[in-house]
Amino acid sequence: MDIYQERYIKHQESKKRMAATLPIRRYSDSEIAPLFDIMYNRRSQRLFNENDISDEDLVTIINAAHAAPSSCDRRAVTLKVIKDKPSINQLSGLLVGGSGWIQNANIVILLLADMAAYKSKNEVDFMLYLDAGVIAQNIYLACEAISVGACMINPNIREENVEQFYSSFVPDGHKLCASMALGLYDFREAKRV
Repeated sequence: MDIYQERYIKHQESKKRMAATLPIRRYSDSEIAPLFDIMYNRRSQRLFNENDISDEDLVTIINAAHAAPSSCDRRAVTLKVIKDKPSINQLSGLLVGGSGWIQNANIVILLLADMAAYKSKNEVDFMLYLDAGVIAQNIYLACEAISVGACMINPNIREENVEQFYSSFVPDGHKLCASMALGLYDFREAKRV
């Protein structure tokens, strides 16, 4: 039995006990208001400046990703954080989307699914993408809350670059589900565009 199967079995056992648990706390409107402010103000940012995202902010972003739920609590989608400019520039040339702006990002995050976790043929076509989408939303919300710009990158890889992309960025047995560019931005510049 692998780690994903163990997580799945624990998840199934916890579902059986849920009916016996205490009700979940209901938050007041005033407690929820900041969350809605973040959700309604969230936007995709493609204009980045040369300043680095702090290590503290990166930890916040990663923690938000880890807080995302996943199907059957498998947690099979992992983050590959790319911070070095040569690799970010290489990605800019390999991916279909983001041409002309990815190279200005401070960080690119690849969301990679360990395909060993998705056992059912019915799941392989969609479940990993749903798991990655929930993680991406948490990243978006965390970035908005700490004033870091974030934008999804079209994860399609140019056909002639598939082999190079996977050999350079994706471990064996994994699949790219989503990619995001992150960076700091100048509010004055953003308003002019």
